[in-house]
This record gives sequence, C-alpha cells and structure tokens, in this order.
Amino acid sequence: MIPFLLRLAFMIISPLLRKRGYKLHIGSISWNRFKNLTLKYKTVIIKIGCIRFKRFAFSLSKDKIKIECGLNGVEVYRKERLRASIERMEADIKFSSLQYYSVEVNFPNIKVLNLNIDKDELYIKSVLSKQDLYNILPNNNLFHQYVNSLLAEQITILAYYNNHEVKPMPLVNYQISGLEQYDNWQPDSISLKTLILSKLKSKGHLASEYVTYDNIPYLVKATLIACEDPAFMCHTGVCPYAFGLIFKTLFDGRLPNGGGSTLTQQLIKNAFFTEDISIDRKVKDAITSLIAERIFHLSKHDILEIYLNMAEFGIGICGITPASKYYFDKDINNLSPVEVLVLMYILPRPKFFEEALINDSTQLRQNLKRYILNNIGRLKQMNIIDNYPPLPLADVSFPGVNASLCLDITDWCNEDNL
Repeated sequence: MIPFLLRLAFMIISPLLRKRGYKLHIGSISWNRFKNLTLKYKTVIIKIGCIRFKRFAFSLSKDKIKIECGLNGVEVYRKERLRASIERMEADIKFSSLQYYSVEVNFPNIKVLNLNIDKDELYIKSVLSKQDLYNILPNNNLFHQYVNSLLAEQITILAYYNNHEVKPMPLVNYQISGLEQYDNWQPDSISLKTLILSKLKSKGHLASEYVTYDNIPYLVKATLIACEDPAFMCHTGVCPYAFGLIFKTLFDGRLPNGGGSTLTQQLIKNAFFTEDISIDRKVKDAITSLIAERIFHLSKHDILEIYLNMAEFGIGICGITPASKYYFDKDINNLSPVEVLVLMYILPRPKFFEEALINDSTQLRQNLKRYILNNIGRLKQMNIIDNYPPLPLADVSFPGVNASLCLDITDWCNEDNL
C-alpha cells in the first residue's frame, strides 16, 4: 500500500510544483523510500539522499495529510554554493491545508522541535533536557558545571514570528525558561574568556600581535558592529532581528543570503566548533552564545576584543593588526574609513579575497565598490565618521601586496555609482 501511495503522491505533487516554478526529480521509489530527491527553484537546489516513510495517511474529506518520515543527507544549495546541511533527522508532518501545518522534528542533539505554521504566523517550541545540553554545549568542565547547577530538569524555548506585522525590521520574539542556577554556583566570565582564548590559540586562530580593547580604534570597532552585527549592543548572543529577516525571506519563498550569525556566534563557533554549515552546528553555537552572554556575562568589550584578534582576513592572516599591516602597510590607528570598510568586506570571504585582488578581478571591483557605497552612508548616519572621505576616489591601494583596485567613485550619494 505504501509504494502505491508514494507514487500517487509523486504524480499529484509534481504538476503542482511545476506550475509554481519548482522542478522535482526522484532517483528511485522503493518499498517505503524516496532516494536521491532533488528539488530546484530558481537558484536554489535542495538535495535529499533518502526519505524513509514510516507512516503516510490522508483524508480527502477532511483535507488532512499525516506523514512520519526520516531524512538523511539533506543539502541546500544557493547559486551552486552549499548553504546548509542536515546529516539526519526525523519528522512528523501534519497538513490541515497548504496554509496551516505543523512539523515535529527530531535532530540528533535536539530531541523535539515543534513548528506550527498558520498562514503568516510561525510558532516554535523546543524542550531541552540536561542531557541535551551536555550534547549541545562544548565538552568542557566549565559548561558541565553550569549544566549541573541548573535548578530545572529542562530548558524550554518558545519563539513567535508574524510575517503579516508591519514593522521597520522583521522580529522574532522569543523567551527561554529554565536557565536559573543554584545560588552557590557563580558563573565566571574571566574563566570563559581565558578558555576561549586558549581554544583559539590552540587552533592557530589568534593574532600573534594581540591588541586589547582600549587600543583598538573606535572607527574599527564601530564599523565592525555597523557592518556585521548592527544590533550587537542590544541582543544577548542571538539576534531576533537577524532571525526575523531569515523567516521573512523564507515566507517570501526565497533563501536568505546569510545565516544570521552574530559576532558572538562567530566567535563561539571558531573557538569551540567546526566550520561545517550543518543545522546541528548552528544550533550548538546559537545556544552556547546565549549562555555565554546571559549566564557567564561575557562582556561586549571582551567579545569585540577577541573577535578582532581572531577574525581571518586571508590565508594565515588572523587579527586586525596583522591584516592592516599586510594589506595597507599601516598601523590600525592610521587606517582610513574606506580601508576599514575594505577589511570588513574581507571578513565573510577571507580565502578568496587575496587571489581576486592579485588577479584584479572585475567581480571584486564591482562588489567592493557596491559594498563601500552601501556602507559609507551608514557610518556617516551613525556618526561613526564626521564627513565623507574626499572625492574622487579613483582606487584603493594595497601596498602590502603591491596591488590596487580601480573603484572610480565620484559621488557618495549618487545611485549611478552602484
């Protein structure tokens, strides 16, 4: 019965997807499995190695469908780049209509994650036991002591997003209960900072010329926040506005350009976790970041200081001071606003920037020019700089690597420059 239902479902779903611009291909259908499934929509490709159906039931009279299945080897690509992956998960999906459905997901390190979607509203609930936290948080005594100190046996995370609300910025409202500890256990931010530094040093991911917070110019710190994490001073490790943008993009039928990671999450990821882009790892660095800021009270100053000494600006180039000397042959105190913006541009793409720079890539020139024009006004608006840099800006020189890029910027506010 199950193979017949699967084939019937495939025959019904495929034409509906094609009408909406989707292309669905399934390598094979066996007793209770779809293998090598590929779903394409514009520049987005979702590949699933195997879907194992445990239960498939529907009621035409009540317009309801129930599916219990397991998924292995899920990969999401956008413009041929891998953007997210899931090694394995179990799902219980219930459709009451195309506008209302609920999903219960089980990941390896998260026992239960409930999602309920009702038209433009999304409700999320996750319950984590102490054992779940042991699996999620870094394997270190400092975090183990925290889990042992918890009064409650589980942590509950509730989140809500409304795509219909009219707001200047999309927002995910969330609350977490169960983080309280016994009175005799005190979190130690100094120990956590020391642990992070030791982990980064052991990975070779820390600047040899370490610069303290007070010796980092305001221009560098403020530009980093403005470009990479504008809500940095408002959130506690995870940004509700970044997640709001992600959900809005998904509701609009598109994939987000970024993963919404805060500076704290990037720091935690580099110190304790791997570079893979799995959902499992993203959950780990998000929850660890929340606990780092909320429980251990890792300060914003410490996060900025460590981040700017950790950040990768090229192969083997870690830290703002070595990067400033390598590219511009300057001390960080002598960097111009445009040069600081160039360094911020490098952050998401450190391994590709230098090669593109040496080759005088046309794509790099166009992208960097657009990035500078988009962000220089933000620095002026936020009073990070008093005045726009002098014009015309013909090119940006990189004496450290004997290169330059022609940008030909003649007007900071003219959209024709973009």
